[in-house]
Amino acid sequence: MDIRQLCLFCLSFLSALGVYAQAEQKDSTVQDNKGVLITLTDGIATTVRHTGRKIRKVGKEFNAVDTTYISPNLYNLAFMLESSSWYEYYRLGSKGNNGEQSLGFSPNASFKLGVYFGWRWIFLGYSFDVKDIFGGHKNKAKKTEMALNLYSSKFGVDLYYRKTGSDFKIRSSSGFDLNTPIKNLNFNGLQSKIKGLNAYWIFNYKKFSYPAAYSQSTNQRKSAGSLMAGFSYSQHNISFDYEKLPGEVRAQLHDALLFKKVKYSDYSINVAMAITGYLQKTGFPIFHSYRPLPIKNQK
Repeated sequence: MDIRQLCLFCLSFLSALGVYAQAEQKDSTVQDNKGVLITLTDGIATTVRHTGRKIRKVGKEFNAVDTTYISPNLYNLAFMLESSSWYEYYRLGSKGNNGEQSLGFSPNASFKLGVYFGWRWIFLGYSFDVKDIFGGHKNKAKKTEMALNLYSSKFGVDLYYRKTGSDFKIRSSSGFDLNTPIKNLNFNGLQSKIKGLNAYWIFNYKKFSYPAAYSQSTNQRKSAGSLMAGFSYSQHNISFDYEKLPGEVRAQLHDALLFKKVKYSDYSINVAMAITGYLQKTGFPIFHSYRPLPIKNQK
């Protein structure tokens, strides 16, 4: 074997060693990546399990009750039907150098039906006017009400949205010199939209159940009371089309009432004493609430 052949053999051997070393390095890199991925996945799964345990623990603490007084909620899902009667009244007025003027508006009392779907703490509800179903409010704005409730033993939160219809009547008037009576005259130029929040904290939560007063998720086995502290906030948007008023009224209307829209907010802080329970012989639920310390403001 001459020197040239020997050099070619050595170069071939070194090349084979290099390829083998690269293959081993790639296999090692793949194994390292798999190890990192498995470690990361295990860490995420551990964090999720740990967070889930904490949430369940907090949930149990917020729903801890004395079963001697309160029958706990044994179901995760709930479906409820609700019926209610509503009466609304709005009074618009002004006071100035020209004296006082006021107009009172309200629709006929309405009967509403609603449905509520609940999952543990959370309830979502929607209600509507019965007349809307049977076409009693044709060519008029429909009434709408939606609510989202969050109830636990310690606290509760209510979010709601309400929209009135446009089937108002003029119920009263003052400060006008009219030849034609306008009482109970139809007026479809008024509409109100309200959205708000109610939040409250229950101090004697182990023996007193606020949702039990409405048979929403728990039952009160024995009468009990609790001090409650709460906060309420609502925002009102009123649309008023004064041009739809009778011509005689419109001609005498003060400048302060010549508006199209008005928006205001209302908020209050309340401390209340509430009692809920059942009459022993009839099993009929009773509920009393007393608010001795309201702090209220409008803006």
